Amino acid sequence: MTSSEIQAVLRRYRERLKAILTPEELALYDAYRQRVQAALARRDTGPIPLTPAEQAVVGKIEADRVAAALNKQFLVLIGVEHLPQ
Repeated sequence: MTSSEIQAVLRRYRERLKAILTPEELALYDAYRQRVQAALARRDTGPIPLTPAEQAVVGKIEADRVAAALNKQFLVLIGVEHLPQ
């Protein structure tokens, strides 16, 4: 895994999000991701609550097979998840 591989997957994921989400939904998702990043920076291991609108956006992303696969690929590349053996 290289940094360029990770960046390529992130670019494709972002392009897919732009294709399936409205600008408003994308803004909600970005705000949620910023809260997640801030919690990580604080080393806060508690759950990050989602608003109902954010949950709807996350559900839409999870329901999209391409977006879900790209997200899984990213998580595998950074070592958060592992492929089934």
